[in-house]
Amino acid sequence: MGYMSAKTASELWGLTKRRVLVLCKEGRVPGAELVGSTWVIPDDAIKPEDGRSLRYQTERKTIMEILPLKISIKAERHTAQYQMHKYFARRPYNVFRHIIKHYTNKGDIILDCFCGGGVTIFESAALGRKPIGIDINPLATFITRMQMFNGEIGELKDFYRRFLLTLEKKYADWYTVKFDDDQGIALWIEWVYTVKCPECGSIIELLEINKATNGVYYCPNKKCTGHKNGVKRVLCAPESSRPVRVNYKSSKTKKTRIRELTMDNLPTLEKYNFEHIIETLPYKPEFKIPDDWDRQYEDKLQEKGVIRYSDFFTDRNYTLNCLIFNEIMQLKGKTGSQLNEYIYFLFSSSLRYTNKMTRVTDNWEGGKPTAMDKHAFWLPNQYVETNILDVLSQRAKAIIRGCEYSANNIPTDVVEVNNFEDMKLHNSYMVLNQSASDIPIPDESVDVIITDPPYGSNVQYAELSTIWNAWYAIYNKLDSFIYKDEEAVVNRKSNFEGSKTVDDYEELLYGVYLEGARTLKPGGYLVFTFNNKNIKVWVAMLKAVARAGFYLPEDGILFQDYIEAYKNTAHLRFSGNIQGDFIYSFRKGTTEIDVDGSKGFSVIIRESIDETIKKLFRRRKSYSTPELYQKVLTNMTNKLMQYILWCMTSGTEIEDISSFSNDYLENQLKETLVCEDGIWRKG
Repeated sequence: MGYMSAKTASELWGLTKRRVLVLCKEGRVPGAELVGSTWVIPDDAIKPEDGRSLRYQTERKTIMEILPLKISIKAERHTAQYQMHKYFARRPYNVFRHIIKHYTNKGDIILDCFCGGGVTIFESAALGRKPIGIDINPLATFITRMQMFNGEIGELKDFYRRFLLTLEKKYADWYTVKFDDDQGIALWIEWVYTVKCPECGSIIELLEINKATNGVYYCPNKKCTGHKNGVKRVLCAPESSRPVRVNYKSSKTKKTRIRELTMDNLPTLEKYNFEHIIETLPYKPEFKIPDDWDRQYEDKLQEKGVIRYSDFFTDRNYTLNCLIFNEIMQLKGKTGSQLNEYIYFLFSSSLRYTNKMTRVTDNWEGGKPTAMDKHAFWLPNQYVETNILDVLSQRAKAIIRGCEYSANNIPTDVVEVNNFEDMKLHNSYMVLNQSASDIPIPDESVDVIITDPPYGSNVQYAELSTIWNAWYAIYNKLDSFIYKDEEAVVNRKSNFEGSKTVDDYEELLYGVYLEGARTLKPGGYLVFTFNNKNIKVWVAMLKAVARAGFYLPEDGILFQDYIEAYKNTAHLRFSGNIQGDFIYSFRKGTTEIDVDGSKGFSVIIRESIDETIKKLFRRRKSYSTPELYQKVLTNMTNKLMQYILWCMTSGTEIEDISSFSNDYLENQLKETLVCEDGIWRKG
């Protein structure tokens, strides 16, 4: 075990050095020792609960007792409860736990106005705080609530076991495959899309061996120009699919086998009239994919044959999903409400793995199916039809593990409440599915806001969540499967009605932060993570914060690295990604302004970049993209926040940057530096 100084502890815990020394003298820091005239503190010591007078407890933020977080920690993998159900861009749990410990004490009320995957809510409740989670996305609040399990795990295990056994008896033969020499139960069947060549009408199989370059495939007709040069997939009319591989458990050998399929050895499967079955079911999600979706244009859904919701699935898996969903709907009212929700939660969790966005790559995840790992409706040309019953069995195990973890970490007396007044009476939490621009919380009643807002156009949460919300809207009798009117995002495309601009994004964020400022105690912190180096998105975020009544105190920015194992995910691998978040600690109130805003935005940006580069390249000759952007953005944030406040105070219009390109910052850097293979050097 190592030791740290009182100064290091003060930075880690957000206390003054003087306060840390007092706590050591009072014996409130376990393991602290006086060596000569110096106090040394174990480096794994936890910030002690502050037992000062009630006056200090209620006034501590106003008197600036808590300083901005200065020390980041190594991000860790998600724990079991976060692996129960897919959600987009969850932040590392231990990083948020670190933030919560720094800014709050037990019993404090924490507001998360973009609760998403529920990290702030779970970690706050586990630490004895009282969190309030708000999200406009029904999927987000549903997952957040399901992660808060602190009930009887044995009852849930037995319920899952009986439910899965019932499904096995009814539907196991749906995946029986029969060959001339063998038969068994398919765990997955790999299919390849076929399309019509736009030049000659020949059928093209979108196999890797037929691929010219990304999105371009060779036509098999030697007389066609597409045979030599290839044709773009999106220009080809969708035709059909054919199976190319199957992974099945042999009835003869009892072993699992992967078998290549050709037109000569295709297996037979049990035949069902899928269309007729669907017609007989009272509950099924089926609708045309709306034209006013960003991802409709970004992912070329119509060009790839996805016209209706059911097109995300094979006919077999869509039909069986509908059958199972109707079984779940019939259980409503016959079992306890919590068990009902966890059966539906199991079904919802499985949807990620049973659609056509699932694929198998031999050198990824040990050859096991992977599904929807991009922030997009990415339909691989070779996709996998999984065995839904097998997926449900695997997801049940994951949910049981997650619930066990939750039950062991959430205090047994923690309860969910439906209104703010009840939070005063219980060790509790509250989750609201609504916009955070108008919330039922009294003025100045929240100790801190800790959240993770949308990062501009990074993730279209509402559209992507339709994979799950299409079913949840029916299950929970919601009035829609899509909630995006008040969603604070920027659309990537602008060629459809309702497309949101950076200005829309700013206004939506401003409404949320203004409401947050109303509920926050005087001097309270607004803390959130953010990662977007698009200058327009970044400035929109800062303007929304400043307009809502917050300022950036000294040392209010901290860079936090990503989880190492997750840096190879698809949305993080693109060139120039910072591969980390900035933790911003804004404060409610006003501050002195020490920038000459009359210079204008562009000049301040240029001076900030030059100042940072000058300091950096005194020390080293080169920097990676993440290293460079961390330093540049940190300095620029301080300067621009001051500039925005100067404009607001002086009544001056903030310089219009709508004409700036998304690569404005990169272009500014390239005026001084040269970038080769992600390494920046002086030109």
